[in-house]
Amino acid sequence: MKNLTILVFNLALLFTGFAFGQQKNGEEILNQVAEKTQSYDAIKIIFKYSMDNEDQEIHESYKGEIISKGDKYHLKVAGQEIINNGKKVWTYIPDAREVQLNKVTENNTRFNPTRLIENYKEKYETRFIKNITEKNREMAVIELIPKNNNDDNAFKKAHLIIDKMRDEIYKLKVFGEMGNVFTYTVEKLIPNIRIPENTFQFNKEDHPEVDVIDMR
Repeated sequence: MKNLTILVFNLALLFTGFAFGQQKNGEEILNQVAEKTQSYDAIKIIFKYSMDNEDQEIHESYKGEIISKGDKYHLKVAGQEIINNGKKVWTYIPDAREVQLNKVTENNTRFNPTRLIENYKEKYETRFIKNITEKNREMAVIELIPKNNNDDNAFKKAHLIIDKMRDEIYKLKVFGEMGNVFTYTVEKLIPNIRIPENTFQFNKEDHPEVDVIDMR
């Protein structure tokens, strides 16, 4: 579950729309992503996540959503919620009636879509690979390779599959260790949404049955 959470945040920044020309390289395209992402006040992304390993015959899939605004985010996926208000991070697992409370660190702030896109040049090598057709739609594939392979959160490589007509990310495939392939498919992206401030706060009074484990 930890790896799922890390990958969702580490790559959520890529689930944003942008326009581009076929001649542009990966870095130029992501520059446009950064410009557009930073223009949004808040973003909500509804996505489908799947993890497959053919050798081990593992096939899992979940629905998820993330709301991001500035330093804050609220993620719901695979039966858990991660809430970051810029100072504290809560990991809430309803089935376990438990919430873990942590301080904000570099590891959990850099998974915010808005913040991640600001320093992607420091994290990844990018390149345009090819054009493809999927579901009768024209797509472009861009590859990301982490510069620091010693990073505990790193993946071997990732492919962004971009809908050229809609000017947005359609799918993201992450190639991990041991043959694991993580796929994120954007079902809906809503920019500049209006959200209540308590979206980024876990209120214990609303969950009296939940045990709080303070990890700070």
